[in-house]
Amino acid sequence: MTAQGPPSSASGNPAAPVRPYRAQVAAVVGLIVLTSTIGIINPLLIQTVFNKALFVPGGPNLQLLVILVAIMAVVPDRQRRHRHLADLRDHPGRAAGHAGPA
Repeated sequence: MTAQGPPSSASGNPAAPVRPYRAQVAAVVGLIVLTSTIGIINPLLIQTVFNKALFVPGGPNLQLLVILVAIMAVVPDRQRRHRHLADLRDHPGRAAGHAGPA
């Protein structure tokens, strides 16, 4: 008796079943790259605050400091997002607007 391999697709191409999902896979990969990029923005901004706004010859550059802090307030912070997700996990009723059990 001979062992049969996995069933092949009608076209004979083993990658054929994946083809309908290419756009979705590309979108997921793109979103992973985007969220990773957003995740490194705040540390880079903090470095810039220290190196170019706070500790510069002649004293702090308050205008640049205000701009950088405003950007940091708008850019999502990975730690804040993780705390929020942990809170939703621990208290799922709050996500739906319910007070939940005390």
